[in-house]
Amino acid sequence: MILGKILQSRNFLPFTDDDVDGSFAVLKDAELRLINNLNNRFDSAIKEQDDKSIERFVKLYPLVGRREDGLTKYSKFLAGKVAGKGQQHLTTALKTPKDGKLLSGKYQNLHVSNL
Repeated sequence: MILGKILQSRNFLPFTDDDVDGSFAVLKDAELRLINNLNNRFDSAIKEQDDKSIERFVKLYPLVGRREDGLTKYSKFLAGKVAGKGQQHLTTALKTPKDGKLLSGKYQNLHVSNL
């Protein structure tokens, strides 16, 4: 009873439609700021190639209702890594002698004729 009078005196009760609309606006604004912050931190982790942070942030997307956004960003990140590795392997392959007698990797100085 006393709590109700205190709340009414401080305009906490009764709630009006404006109060509810205002609350929804505050929640929507908080949601947008949270998602924006998550996107920025995820993008920074990708830029810095911080794999642990990338994994941590991608797991947060489903928790904020943005599963598809997280999967899309993570897929692009992985595609970039695969493309980079593919380019490295292609560059290495193009640098090998045309006669095919030299093996790559740790057997680089071992010739096929020695096998």
